[in-house]
Amino acid sequence: TGTLTGVHGTVKLLSLAGLTIDAGANDSAMITISGTISAINAALATLQFHPDADFNDNRGAAKVHIDARDNGNTGVGPLSGWSATRQAIDVSVAAVNDAPTIVVPGPQITNEDAPIV
Repeated sequence: TGTLTGVHGTVKLLSLAGLTIDAGANDSAMITISGTISAINAALATLQFHPDADFNDNRGAAKVHIDARDNGNTGVGPLSGWSATRQAIDVSVAAVNDAPTIVVPGPQITNEDAPIV
């Protein structure tokens, strides 16, 4: 089982073949998936991070957290039990000068000497 969490953005897996979404949603801030190791690794190879609108490194640190759990499938005897790990991937988001936009109203009609409000 794995949980992907986007900090200051969303995470998206382009391939979900052989996986079950247990919590969250694809292309959101958090998704929990389960499947075989090979299916999870194949999905992770397609991982995308999309930063929040207007977010950049000047506003903080963007990250993807990956939490992996083996659901109790580790070892035997005294070594059995749940095993888990967490890794963080730092994501650098460069600032971009967004082009300004203006919305101009359509043609206006008014009588002579009457203001348009």
